[in-house]
Amino acid sequence: MLKLTFSDVITVCLLLYIYVLGGALQFFVNLSFTVSTALTIVLVLGLYFAHAIINKRLLYNKFIGFGLLLASIIILSSLLNHTFFVKTALYLSFVIFPIGAYIATRYFVRTKILHILFNKFFILLGLLQLPVLLIQEFGYDLLIKFKRTSQQVAPIDFNFGTFFLKNDHGLAFFLICLLLYLWLDPKAEHIKYKKIYSLVYVLSILLTNSTISHLLLAVTLLYLAYNKVKPRELLVYLSLALGLISVVAGLVLFMNSNKLQASLTTFINNAHYDRALKMYEAGVATRIQTLVVFINNKVEWLGHGPYSYFDILSGIFYQNPNFSQWIWFYFDLGIVGVVAFILFLLNFDVRGNLNKKRYGSIILGMLFIYAIFSTVTVDLTFTFTFFLFCRREQQPYEYNNTSIS
Repeated sequence: MLKLTFSDVITVCLLLYIYVLGGALQFFVNLSFTVSTALTIVLVLGLYFAHAIINKRLLYNKFIGFGLLLASIIILSSLLNHTFFVKTALYLSFVIFPIGAYIATRYFVRTKILHILFNKFFILLGLLQLPVLLIQEFGYDLLIKFKRTSQQVAPIDFNFGTFFLKNDHGLAFFLICLLLYLWLDPKAEHIKYKKIYSLVYVLSILLTNSTISHLLLAVTLLYLAYNKVKPRELLVYLSLALGLISVVAGLVLFMNSNKLQASLTTFINNAHYDRALKMYEAGVATRIQTLVVFINNKVEWLGHGPYSYFDILSGIFYQNPNFSQWIWFYFDLGIVGVVAFILFLLNFDVRGNLNKKRYGSIILGMLFIYAIFSTVTVDLTFTFTFFLFCRREQQPYEYNNTSIS
């Protein structure tokens, strides 16, 4: 029987909060994102200093070094723009959360706990998402009556499973990582019913309202097919798929040619600078239009200061309502902050060997992409999922009989 240590209890509580209870607490109890962010900062800093006390030295590597560089730029931009110190402190969570997640998953999650996570808990957690998503999909009108959060929750934001409120990106990221683990990691070879599990995970991702996740899922499935299916079979499957897609696309084009042409024309016109600038100044620009405006305007070197694009204290967007870490960082910290953020992300690979692995570099690439559509490094789902899967991947193969059979 596994005896739980104090660090195991902390691990279990964190994982339950991140993957199971966080969204429900936000929706039904009105758990404040700002308060939970502040408490989590205190917790992960406590983990860092606990590690330092236990090992009698401060942990430092390139990853933490580039994190300190990014933190320095945040503070510098804050000083230059006279930003309220509370906003600056909360903005540092973009650095503190990943470092805390790295320390927690690398030094406080024991190997035995990690085996249980990947052989039981994560498998079941992934399966749980489908029934929860179906309830959210068809029970919105009923469940919204029990809403206690001050956030506006539209039907399009409601398919978040057991994850954080409106976090379908984080949910899909976790499930795609789980698919990669099941089919590419030798340590998952003994897990039975993988095809059934995978089908449930794919259906769950399709139920989310995250278009980028659907595209990443398609790319992932093609990659898995390339790795797992024999070349001749792969050629047959691709030919059938392309034929089916061609027929469907032909029918859609024939039946909706005028609508599609109008949509394409609208997209091109909206991406034009004059149109994008008009929409940006009106406060209704899309992410693409916002990026078009930023590219054509003068370069922001150190930005307008932490939380200038979005005010975390009031929950109000001072600019166009787009959740995007790339957009926020450019506006808040300038091009200098964006470069520091890129270096920080690249060094999430703290052992320098993700490029030698079969899927570690893929999930790092997904972080770069999801940062266009979300604020990934302040989202515990993204950071904990990334470091947990990378640690599992970097472990030597060791058969374990705690899996679901």
